[in-house]
Amino acid sequence: MAAGTNNALNALGGVFGVAILAAVFAAHGSYASPASFISGFRPAEWVAAALAAVGVVAAALAPSRSALPPPATPAREALSASSPAPSR
Repeated sequence: MAAGTNNALNALGGVFGVAILAAVFAAHGSYASPASFISGFRPAEWVAAALAAVGVVAAALAPSRSALPPPATPAREALSASSPAPSR
């Protein structure tokens, strides 16, 4: 399930990335001439660089795996449920 979620989010990110960069390009340039192409390409590349920088910052601030508690496994839950409670 995690792999499917990862693949879906990867595809979604690619689609939105292309759409954002195409919108920035269309707002600032066109394919009419080399100069107008560069006029749209430069801002689109700056936006792409900014989005990549945001991703780097988010990855750097994300908690590491060692900081997270161990995941509950069905075997561990079954053992804790089947063991009797300590008597007092």
